[in-house]
Amino acid sequence: MNDLSTAAKPKEVPYGGYYRNIIPKEDPLLTHSGPVTPMGEYMRRFWQPVCMSQELGELPKAIRILSENLIAFRDRSGRVGVMHRHCAHRGASLEYGIVTERGIRCCYHGWHYDVTGKLLETPCEPLNSKRKDTVCQGAYPAFERNGLVFAYMGPPDDKPPFPEYDVYSEPADTRLIPYSNIYPCNWHAVKNKIETGKLSKLISELEKVRDNPEQYQDSLQDRLNQEVNTNYRQQNPEPKQQSRPKKSPSLE
Repeated sequence: MNDLSTAAKPKEVPYGGYYRNIIPKEDPLLTHSGPVTPMGEYMRRFWQPVCMSQELGELPKAIRILSENLIAFRDRSGRVGVMHRHCAHRGASLEYGIVTERGIRCCYHGWHYDVTGKLLETPCEPLNSKRKDTVCQGAYPAFERNGLVFAYMGPPDDKPPFPEYDVYSEPADTRLIPYSNIYPCNWHAVKNKIETGKLSKLISELEKVRDNPEQYQDSLQDRLNQEVNTNYRQQNPEPKQQSRPKKSPSLE
C-alpha cells in the first residue's frame, strides 16, 4: 500500500481527485471572532453595524454579532440599547422583554435595565435589597446613523470616535442608503459574497428616477436607444468595402 503521508499530497495527474480530496483546515487566527480571540479583540476596537434602524420597533430584536448573542432595541424615549441577550438574574431571554420608557424589563421576574445595563428595579426583592448596587446587565454603547445601528463592543475606556469618511458627504448630494444582507458565513468570506458597490449605485439611481420621473424619462430613453444601436452594430457589422485594383499605366 502507499504511504498515507505521501498519498494525500496533490499531484498533477489526470483524474487526480484522490490526491486533492483533503480540505485545508481553517486558520482560527483569522476566522474566529469571538471574545478573547485575536481577531475578535481586534474587531471589537471598532464600531460595528449590528442591525437596521427600521428593525427596531415595539419588540426587541435578537442579533448575533462577533459570536455573541445580543438584543437590540429602541426604548420609548428614543434611545438605542444593545445588550447581552440573557437576563443577569435567571437567564431568561430579553428577546421577549418589554421595552419601556427607560430601557427594557425582563419578562420573567420583571427586572428593569437601563440601556447602559444599569439595574433600575428589582420586583419581588426586599425593600432593603442590595441587588441594584451589585448586579449589572452586559451592555454596549450604541447609536443610529443613516438608518443603521452601530455598537462598540470593546473596552469602554478605549472607545474610539465614530469615523467620518469623506465618502459619507462628498459629493454634496450624496445619500447613504441602508440595506441588509444575511449570509451564513464567517466575516472573512463576506467580501467575496456581497457586491455592495453595484447594489448601492443601482438603488440610488432607482430612487432618483422615483423622485423625479419626468426629469429622467428622456435621458433613460436616450440611453436605451444608444444601447440598442450599439448592440445592433456589434451583431451586424457593416461589410468592409473592397478596394478596386489599381489600373496599370497604359503604355503609349
